[in-house]
Amino acid sequence: MRLFAVLALSLVCALAARAAGPDEQYLDIYNEILQADSLQQNGRSALAAEKYAEAQSTLQKLQTDYPRWNPDIVHFRLDYLAERLQELAKFAPPSSAHAPAALAPTNLPAATAQQEIAVLQEQLRALTAANGELENKLKEALSVQPAAVSPRELIKAGERIVELEKECDLLKTDLEQAKASKAASGAPAEAKALAAERDKLKEELAARTKELADAKARGKADLLAARAALKDAQRERDELAKKLAATQPGGDNSKSRAPSPVEPVKPVAPANPPPPNDPPAPAAPATNAAPAHVIHTSKDLPPGAGPLMADAMRASMERDFARAEQKYQEILRQDENNVYVLAHLANAQFAGGHLDQCEKTVLKALALDADDAASLYLLGILRYRQEKLDAALDALNRSAKFNPTNAGTQNYLGCVLADKGLRSAAESALRKALQLDPDYADAHYNLALVYAGEQPPSPSLARWHYDRAVTLGHARNPDFEKTLPAAK
Repeated sequence: MRLFAVLALSLVCALAARAAGPDEQYLDIYNEILQADSLQQNGRSALAAEKYAEAQSTLQKLQTDYPRWNPDIVHFRLDYLAERLQELAKFAPPSSAHAPAALAPTNLPAATAQQEIAVLQEQLRALTAANGELENKLKEALSVQPAAVSPRELIKAGERIVELEKECDLLKTDLEQAKASKAASGAPAEAKALAAERDKLKEELAARTKELADAKARGKADLLAARAALKDAQRERDELAKKLAATQPGGDNSKSRAPSPVEPVKPVAPANPPPPNDPPAPAAPATNAAPAHVIHTSKDLPPGAGPLMADAMRASMERDFARAEQKYQEILRQDENNVYVLAHLANAQFAGGHLDQCEKTVLKALALDADDAASLYLLGILRYRQEKLDAALDALNRSAKFNPTNAGTQNYLGCVLADKGLRSAAESALRKALQLDPDYADAHYNLALVYAGEQPPSPSLARWHYDRAVTLGHARNPDFEKTLPAAK
């Protein structure tokens, strides 16, 4: 009875296949391919090769009968079957071996006949098991099927399933093509390069993060040290403020203080002071006021002397003072009474060590204009070098009057005042120099000397300004360092 059911089921399937359209035929072919894949995975390569060959033959017939039916899917599956058959070439059946087993000759060897019988028995068992499974599924479907389900709806559902399966197959085809295209274009190599670049950027980011953390830690430590130094100096600064107020006009000690019995190291002026800045233009005078002070600038140069002046100033910056003097002299041949050029010539002579010539040039410039700030500045330095402190103080005070924004003038005023024992006034001048130029190393150094020589001394402030001067490039003074507290 069961054998009869199997034969009946086979007949029904054959009739259904004969009447089926291209969609149903393709699904049958697709099922054969899946069975062949399963056989190959289970190590049954010979049976898999037969299934692949049958599916290939049926698919080729479908392509011939329906050439316009989904050509992309058909070509894709034909290529897939050709690859599988090429891999299983040694197991593939010969092209002439398509006759059914029932038509085989009867005089085959006994071993061949037994093998064929075993294959048929295996197929019979498989069909019997399939038949039993189908019967169970049919019973289960009938038991859960709602009574109101329309056959037409079942047909539509089946058609929808077929459409979904076709769409799934098309998506698989597109995926395979995309993979092949990406492999051909060398995408893995590009991805590898991008991954390497990403790793490199991550390492660089980690290094920069560590540097930032270290910098923050160092900055925090420096801030704590600065706060401690500031707290330590507050008391001394308060005392200094009181002293400064006492030295101002109208204060209790407006007269000059006597020199301290303990003299500090004598402040040393820089060997090559910069020329003073051109003073700002004064405000318009009142109706009965004296004539305005003349300000000498590059506008006073003779016509065409601009390039020579630029060369001379460039030579001074390069410390080639001999060449600078030569260029200035060439300009003076065109205008020997040019105060602006004379002041620059005197500065180059001073920097070059020609102090006698510098003095003559300065006096000539002051004879032409007794209020020229630059010439008065140089004269004050010369008189300070000659230890003529009163003359130096007078010249520097007059220079500061006409050019109050020159830090160098205030620095030398501080040196002269300190040598005269006027330490509070010297401190005020040096502080003003640092207000005009906070990075003036000589002013920091001279202010440190003043703080160390006061009574009582201010060692913390002296140490701070001395360290600042050294940081900005001033030469160290080992003897003076011994009088200072240890650096924090």
